[in-house]
Amino acid sequence: MIAAECERTRQRVRALRRHWIPRLTTELAATNLTLEQAEHEESIRRCWAAGTRDHSLA
Repeated sequence: MIAAECERTRQRVRALRRHWIPRLTTELAATNLTLEQAEHEESIRRCWAAGTRDHSLA
C-alpha cells in the first residue's frame, strides 16, 4: 500500500514538473509583461497630463 502511494506521488510530481510548472511559468511571464506594459502606458499618460515631455523620468 505504501509503495503504491509512493508511485502515485511520483507520478503527480512528474506531472507537475513536466506540465503544470512550465505552463504556469509561461503564463506568469506573460502576465508580468502585460502588467509592465500597462504601467509604462500609465506613466506616459501621467507625463502627458502633466505636460512633461521627458518620459524617462516617469
